[in-house]
Amino acid sequence: MASTSSSPSSSQPLIVVVGAGCVGLGVGIQLLQRGYRNVIILTKSTTPNTASDWAGALWRPFGEICAKNTAFQRWGKETFNFLNDQRTTYGSIRTGICLVSGFEVFETEQPTPFWVNEVVGFRMMDEKAIKEAGINTGHKHGFFYSSLVVDMAIYMNWLHRMFTKLGGRIQLAELQSLSEVQKLYPNVKAIINCSGLGARTLVPDPNVFPVAGQIVKVRCPSVHHFYMDSLLPSYIFPRLNDIVIGGSYDKHSEDLRPNIGTRNDILNRAIKFLPELEDAKIVGEYVGLRPYRQVTRLELEMPQTNAHSNDTATQQQAATLNDKVANKPSSDDVDLLPVPSSNCRVPVIHNYGHGGSGVTLHWGCGIDVCKIIDSILPLPVDQTPIQNHSSSSATKLPSKM
Repeated sequence: MASTSSSPSSSQPLIVVVGAGCVGLGVGIQLLQRGYRNVIILTKSTTPNTASDWAGALWRPFGEICAKNTAFQRWGKETFNFLNDQRTTYGSIRTGICLVSGFEVFETEQPTPFWVNEVVGFRMMDEKAIKEAGINTGHKHGFFYSSLVVDMAIYMNWLHRMFTKLGGRIQLAELQSLSEVQKLYPNVKAIINCSGLGARTLVPDPNVFPVAGQIVKVRCPSVHHFYMDSLLPSYIFPRLNDIVIGGSYDKHSEDLRPNIGTRNDILNRAIKFLPELEDAKIVGEYVGLRPYRQVTRLELEMPQTNAHSNDTATQQQAATLNDKVANKPSSDDVDLLPVPSSNCRVPVIHNYGHGGSGVTLHWGCGIDVCKIIDSILPLPVDQTPIQNHSSSSATKLPSKM
């Protein structure tokens, strides 16, 4: 592992982010923008070898992101705004973010989704409209809208460069628990846990488990729209240089080897949407693991003692902060197992369990993490933020990214 020197400025509190996927990088960037100059991302792997690198990825709320879950809605909206600002300011080629129109179809009629005002040009489709669009899959109902498709190989490099250009540092280590961070960095003031699937052992959280998804990459220049049946799941996402076709949803599987039978099933479903894909050239194939949890965990965990009370809030303050930013289950069916303390002597902000919605939620989650950090680790009085971290304006980068 690289040197654990942690002091670009002796007056700056050291914050360690665990995990270098889009969630961890998004948090690290926003901390630096807020004025926290001593930020390290500690990770066992970086792009192109993180779970985020293998995502599809379409901005579209899934799973627990529903009309009753206001935290998820807020995270999704803030992330859409950020991604779209990056696209319009820096362009799709540099960021990997494209605005793509497409079709999402269903076997039965669906209510109007709560996210209609986030995407562009949303409209309902009946069976006749679906057939007129050339979709002959037998679906009865659908949506047409434009949303953001992200080429994660490009976007992850974009985030990585942004983090390092702002002064952040990335160091490699394979941890067995979050408490090991304090051994590596004795002067750490806060730990932000963005470890994704790693939270199973690092916390440890028994509610986290993998959901494997297989994807096939093809080239077919005539495809310009996305197509999706999210219930199967089946999807076709055109990107800058290829088309991602999926997928599969294998709970508790950690097998990263592509399966020929699954590949054939994925392609056959896609060809029903677009017969021209039958002649598409396969240019890649892989399996990624979604870090699933029934409800994403974003909350502050305070140490069991207040020995360092100058740098932390009380347990009551932590409860108040969590009540403001943490999401609540959107149904009574959520049954989470108890999660033990991570046994750290400093505050830990947990930000993991995004499942297949990491791209949809990552920037908005980072905004709430920064709200917690601002409350428990005030900046030195002479320190000013690089810029406001709100998603209402594009994130300004150092020159010559």
